Amino acid sequence: MEISRFGLPLLTREMLQQASRRSTYIIRMAAAAGLTVVALIVLAEQWWRHGRFQNPFALLGSGRDLLEAVVYTLFTGIYGLLPLLSCGAITDERERNSLDLLLLTKLGPWTIICEKMLSRLLLMTTLVLLSLPILAFAYSLGGVDDNVLPGTVWLLFLASFHVIAISILASTLCRSTIAAYLLTCVMGFLIILAPPLIEEAGIMGIRHEERMFPPAIFDGLSWRGKFALGDVFEVSLPLVLVSLGAVGLSRFYLTRPVPLAGAGRARWILEKLDVLLCWLLSHVRRSPQTLTTGRSLAVDRPLLWKETFSGTLSNVRHRHYVTVGVTLFVLLGCWWVAEQGRHAVDELALVYFVTTGFIAMAVVARSATLFSSERSRQTLDILLTTPMSNDQLLREKFGGINRLIALFAVPLLVLFVSDALIKEFLWTDWFNRRWRVGPDYDFSFWLYLISQIVTVGIYLQMLAWLSVLIGLKVKKPIAAMVTSLAAIMAWALVPLILTILLVEFSGASPRKGAAMLLLTSPFPYLLLNQVGELREMAASPPVLFVLNSLIYGGAMLCLRALCFRKVGKLLQREDSVV
Repeated sequence: MEISRFGLPLLTREMLQQASRRSTYIIRMAAAAGLTVVALIVLAEQWWRHGRFQNPFALLGSGRDLLEAVVYTLFTGIYGLLPLLSCGAITDERERNSLDLLLLTKLGPWTIICEKMLSRLLLMTTLVLLSLPILAFAYSLGGVDDNVLPGTVWLLFLASFHVIAISILASTLCRSTIAAYLLTCVMGFLIILAPPLIEEAGIMGIRHEERMFPPAIFDGLSWRGKFALGDVFEVSLPLVLVSLGAVGLSRFYLTRPVPLAGAGRARWILEKLDVLLCWLLSHVRRSPQTLTTGRSLAVDRPLLWKETFSGTLSNVRHRHYVTVGVTLFVLLGCWWVAEQGRHAVDELALVYFVTTGFIAMAVVARSATLFSSERSRQTLDILLTTPMSNDQLLREKFGGINRLIALFAVPLLVLFVSDALIKEFLWTDWFNRRWRVGPDYDFSFWLYLISQIVTVGIYLQMLAWLSVLIGLKVKKPIAAMVTSLAAIMAWALVPLILTILLVEFSGASPRKGAAMLLLTSPFPYLLLNQVGELREMAASPPVLFVLNSLIYGGAMLCLRALCFRKVGKLLQREDSVV
């Protein structure tokens, strides 16, 4: 029976569009393969112990480990994949100029929001259903309480509902899918980090700081042994209220026009901030029009001018506001870590990876949609008729990516210097001798600072060129971002997992496989360098830093050369001046 017979025409359209896309089936197959691989790894680890295979009956009682591995994998998919699939729910309609026509139909705003959410929720439900046989097998192995499965399913549903609600709220507030995705990430981080920050500031005592993050709820309840459905619902009630509030705000902003139709809400906020700051400095209220400086079109590099002086951050002062805002966030996070003392290793890693992760996602999203966004706006054909070579076209388009990376250069430098100073004065031999606490912590300030600057600089350029190459081939912006993030995650995790398995099953010492472990994937070097275990894994960190830089610097140059060589073929454009 068709869904439209139940009076759900928009849901029917969304489901038909998903069914006609090849990416839908690729995602399902990738999810099934990933869950299967995770389950096999956990079972193999339980079966292989002390350098040999155990009796198959040794697997009995290991159902909890298998269940936790599968559930955390599903949470990773929900928080990594679902924002990309949901943040374009409304912005796609705006980009196709079909939102006004949709509002003119008999469908009310509540119906539009609910059916948009239901279409994304059904997509995620199919992925969760793929895990049910593995969860049932985990239950059959033993070690899993009867109440765990219903509570786990509820937390997975709640996480999906929360992510979809936040994504659609961001989609109603923004005019472009990229802006909606970045706003979704920002709001998600703020919601997750709000309870711990309130607790640390002493504003309010919160018993369960993890209530806004379903994976943390699952972990806490699992270890406390209170996994009854009533207990799970009670702990997750604040997240339910926040999600329902996001749905209500989505309905409110759906029928409101985005301020400054050509600029969007982000520029409107920045211009209001511009007016406020100028009034505070000069005590004279000025209008946004008097604050905008005129810029003449650059004749020699028109595309670079377009990428730099168009969009939300076209004003120089607005870019400065973003730089200062991110820098203040970094300083606040580092100050919070410094207040925790020398044992705040996890807190410092959290600040580091949240900041670098957000910047990397912004660069990847912008790079992946460098050409696919032109296709969605139907301006690519006009761009391809410009009298410039393919190399010049790509070089000037990528100039906007370099400007974006330069925008975050100051916050990154402040992060690296603050991180190094905290480790120098809180976790080094001087601190230990001064206060007579803990073992000595060997740390080289300048090696750490230089390695962070060089490594992150190479990685950002490498990820940007990889995303540009994928964006040249994939035509739709959302598909380009999903493919780029999937390729990056596979590059970061697959070699790491294979290396760990190889070291584990070969019975070799972890130090013997350290070089291969650190150099087959770009992620371990950053992780081990951040948590201070680089010297434990390698005899010579400077040599390892040089090798890592050479390998991934070479990978970056190869990706760059491949982009310049394939740009004409992928754009189907002859390299000739019109």
